[in-house]
Amino acid sequence: MSTFTPRIEEFWINIISSGDSGGVSSSKARTLAVHDIPFSRRNKIQDTGSSTKSYSMTVVFQDNPPIAPGQDTENRTLPTFPSRLPFIQLLDSGNSLIFQHPEEGILDVKVGDFSERYTSVVNYVEIDITLLREIDEIASRDIKYIVDDNSSSFRESTKVNESKLNQIAKSISPLAFQSQIAQYTNKLNSLLSDVDSLSNSIINTINYVEGTIGDTLLAVNQTVDRMVQSQKDLILSPAEFINNLITNSRALSANFLAAGGLATLESTLTLTMATARIAVEIAEAYIEDDINQEKLLKNVGIKTFDNKGTFLGTPELIITMTVNEIESTVEAFRQLVDDVIQLDRNNRDLLNQARVLQSYTDENKLNREKIITVNVNKINIFDLMNQYRLSYQEVNKNMDLNPQVRNPNFMQGDIRLVVPNA
Repeated sequence: MSTFTPRIEEFWINIISSGDSGGVSSSKARTLAVHDIPFSRRNKIQDTGSSTKSYSMTVVFQDNPPIAPGQDTENRTLPTFPSRLPFIQLLDSGNSLIFQHPEEGILDVKVGDFSERYTSVVNYVEIDITLLREIDEIASRDIKYIVDDNSSSFRESTKVNESKLNQIAKSISPLAFQSQIAQYTNKLNSLLSDVDSLSNSIINTINYVEGTIGDTLLAVNQTVDRMVQSQKDLILSPAEFINNLITNSRALSANFLAAGGLATLESTLTLTMATARIAVEIAEAYIEDDINQEKLLKNVGIKTFDNKGTFLGTPELIITMTVNEIESTVEAFRQLVDDVIQLDRNNRDLLNQARVLQSYTDENKLNREKIITVNVNKINIFDLMNQYRLSYQEVNKNMDLNPQVRNPNFMQGDIRLVVPNA
């Protein structure tokens, strides 16, 4: 599993490690409502049917803190002794916070409690923190909104970059800014020039500001759009499509790195806007996969042999993502967002997109009937069912998911099975 640099809001934190989860321990507690009966020793304890997950950790603030992977020595939010004061104010604010778990990624949380512990060591403090995971509107609403949410964040991310370019334009001479932007856009326009941009693309729903800055943002989005289209033209599984987009976005941004692989304004701008666009493409791929999943399960009951044993033909062979593929693609995207946030720490729109996709993955893993693919060599269906501890009553259902099988006594190749969720 990927490892993420732990962070609470804009503060990177150093956790005292004591376990397999980067020093963060987690637990779940049932939510119980206690109804005491007045003037009686009796009471009524009601289980609300829900549970809350909590995370406990100890973080350290000190002079010259050790630098964890992904932390920037020039970033003022490093866990130094002076930075403990605004961090404690954040914990005491009562606000909903974003916690980047070292393994689980981005989570919405509330502070349960915290305590400070100073030692005799000069300028050293340990803070014990308990965070409660908060399931907000995004996580509880119907999954059909993930495209709308991520499309909205994509447009907002473009506005953020517009503001950033405006600030840079005011800080340097007009000629220097024009020259820098001209070199950037010329190189952008030379990339993937043989691929047509989509006429109905989401980039056409953005109102670009007039002038150099608007032209620059449009050039970036058009280049990313051509990259997306080049991958859509290939025959790929949804997981391959998503992973290729992530790999190619990093490669696209690398065209603008400075000597030694140092990030520049141009490379950061390219990667930021590409990442925001990828979130939209992932959301659309997940929705399409939901539709394919429904089609696949509807194949159950469609006969491929008549009563005389005559083969009637193979129904449409539908490819769907496995739960592992869904989880791995959203994890790869979270890692991409983590890398971008190191370059552009105030881009909350990317964090929101990652939260939406993570919520989808959590819900999908809970609700989807898990379909796995296994490779077999001359095995009969009953032995295969026995291997995976499936009931023989499920034979017909699993056979219907594999219309390519002509003889269930000698199955060979990739076979799909419906198995219970863990």
